[in-house]
Amino acid sequence: MCSPVSPWLPSTSASRGEDRCLKAPRVRNRVNLVTVAMSLLLASCFDNSVRPEAVRNSSQPGGGTTTRERAQRSPLLRTVEAAADGNAIVFASGRDGGLQIYIMKADGSDQVRLTDQGALNFKPAWSPDGRRIAFSSSRNGKADVYLMDADGTHQRRLTTNPADDYNPRWSPDGRRIVFESTRDGNAEIYVMNADGTWQTRLTNSPALDGDPAWSPDGGRIVFASTRRNRDRSTDLWIMNTDGTRVRRLTASPGQDELPTWSPDGRLIAFQSGRDGTPQIYTMWGDGSHQLRVAIDSSFDVTPVWSPDGSHLAFVSSRSEYLRVFVMKADGSGQIALTDNRGGDGEPDW
Repeated sequence: MCSPVSPWLPSTSASRGEDRCLKAPRVRNRVNLVTVAMSLLLASCFDNSVRPEAVRNSSQPGGGTTTRERAQRSPLLRTVEAAADGNAIVFASGRDGGLQIYIMKADGSDQVRLTDQGALNFKPAWSPDGRRIAFSSSRNGKADVYLMDADGTHQRRLTTNPADDYNPRWSPDGRRIVFESTRDGNAEIYVMNADGTWQTRLTNSPALDGDPAWSPDGGRIVFASTRRNRDRSTDLWIMNTDGTRVRRLTASPGQDELPTWSPDGRLIAFQSGRDGTPQIYTMWGDGSHQLRVAIDSSFDVTPVWSPDGSHLAFVSSRSEYLRVFVMKADGSGQIALTDNRGGDGEPDW
């Protein structure tokens, strides 16, 4: 299941207290454990020679420009323009020694940092119109859900609960955000308006519920849960957007996590450790026809669909550090988009 800090680090044990690459004692609060794991990972990978541009330009892109004029714009404005057409990827990176949010074009060019906080900023999600980004940040001492414009300006806090709120995902109409929260003692799924009002709990289970993702038709939410699993492993479940009619989609021996719907609503991509190493799978929306998309000796995690459904972006450990890749929906044509020793992950397209 998605962690409040580093959902792109794969689970290596059925125990929820021993997940995300680093072995650790069992603890009640998985937020603290994964924060430590992420900090250790970034410290081991950090390279002081990598210093990407910090964003300071708050101007808005205009219209009616020529190709030459667009080429002369800053990388930030070029990428913001691409985002409006679904041709930009937002992601988290440890290249600056912390965890910050970046955007880039879908071909990996024009990588620009959007956040500039000493805290951890992670789990970004594009709004359906490509104009805003919801994300999680620990800048107030715990994880909260924030919102910013596509160029990194107008960052504002949406949740203020004393517990951790994280992992936001937009409704297809852009009016609501579903997210994960520990405010009731364990991880549950909540929904709120896009301005942070009317925060409402959707799940109510002693198990851990998380990784919510809205279906393109706006009628269902797929999520990961440890319910019915004595070993605390996660399977994928689905429910109506009001929390009713909860039913199970997967029942594998490994961790099934981080589901994401294809734009046409036919398929769900997800990561699974059922074959030992976390890999990317797809299945039909009813849970049938589960298929491994790509086979690699490293772990491949956190899949996300391109707006036209032809490609998947994902994170892989096939080098000494984490990188964002893209591949065709059938697993072919895999290409690395990032290459930074600080580690890159959590893409959203």
